[in-house]
Amino acid sequence: MHAQPDYTKILNSSQATPKPWRLLGVLANVISIVATTAAWIGTLAWGVGEIISDRYAWSQWLEWIPTIATVIGGFLALSFAFLVSQLARALTTNSPPRRRSLRLLRSAWLVWTVVLVYFFITETPFYKPRPEPPAFNQESFRLAYWNSGGEEKPGWDRVLGAIDADLTILNGLVTPAGMPGMEHLLSQAAPNPTSVILNERFVVISKRPLVRWGATSLGISRGEGVDPRQTAGRRRWFDNGRALFFQFASKDAAGAPIIRTAWIIDLPSDLSLPRLEVAQRASLVIETFTGTTYVKNAVGAWVPEHTADPSLSPVFPPMPAKGFPTPDFITGDFNIPRGSYSLSALTLRYPNAYHQAARRFCASWPRPYPFLHLDQTFLAPSLRAWSYRLVNVGSAEHYAQAADIAVHH
Repeated sequence: MHAQPDYTKILNSSQATPKPWRLLGVLANVISIVATTAAWIGTLAWGVGEIISDRYAWSQWLEWIPTIATVIGGFLALSFAFLVSQLARALTTNSPPRRRSLRLLRSAWLVWTVVLVYFFITETPFYKPRPEPPAFNQESFRLAYWNSGGEEKPGWDRVLGAIDADLTILNGLVTPAGMPGMEHLLSQAAPNPTSVILNERFVVISKRPLVRWGATSLGISRGEGVDPRQTAGRRRWFDNGRALFFQFASKDAAGAPIIRTAWIIDLPSDLSLPRLEVAQRASLVIETFTGTTYVKNAVGAWVPEHTADPSLSPVFPPMPAKGFPTPDFITGDFNIPRGSYSLSALTLRYPNAYHQAARRFCASWPRPYPFLHLDQTFLAPSLRAWSYRLVNVGSAEHYAQAADIAVHH
């Protein structure tokens, strides 16, 4: 009597995946693991940067990884890994499931979800209650700051003029192309008691009377000139940074005259320079400043303070023996991302206006698709921002800052 054939084995063998397809499935699985691993490495690098910040020269490169780039890059990598893993499963139907690669992918999605939540909480503070605007008085003022980088195009002055700021600060406006725009801003402010400061890369246009100013180079050493915007990845230029303080007249709640002080800071953008050392050097120069300060004489022209007649140009309060006067606010292009450890060495640990008043994602560089918040404003505890936004001026690489500031009672 003949044995009956094993139809189960025959059926399974007929449904087995051909060898070429099995090899393709294995390759797809390897590609999925590589994409998942890349997402893991990128996320871990971002996490190390967030924890260590720019305390060290090596960690600043990780701290510069934008959270939004981690969210988008991780999503793309993990989505690709998922699709390829499904292809691998389809091509190896009779192979045992690869549980390790599956766990790796699932855990990566979990970590990505945590990063996504972190991004929405820290970078898009839409959940914050909108601050109530205070009643306008002489204590309140509107600030506008823009770093043009010498790349002005026609029309920028109309955008800045529409902000209608009490204090308009321009940085890098050094090319002839920017002069017509500046003249237009000055003509717009003509009906108001306007004061102006011109000092190398800085321009201050104020509707409040300016009473004193001084400026200094920050003396930061030249770096290697790392600049990914250039074709060769380097740009040999020398930017040792600059800072300026100015004081303007205001009034307190009782109507008594007071003097407020502002610092403007522009740090070098060379990526090879350790940010903590740059901030510490800038802080030291500002603290030990003994340079010339300027006040207005009887006809309203700026003159060196040591040559001025005190009876004709009274200034209150007096300058400290050394250093800039203590600021009410600090603004500028720090070339350091918001939240970095190194900023505390230079900004007196003042609160960031962004944290006080912003209710949306804010990044000021590079225009038109910014992902880093480099242009920032810091306020003394006596002041508070009730409005903060970034404005696309339409030229150069930086967005402008616009902030409404009032006394914090």
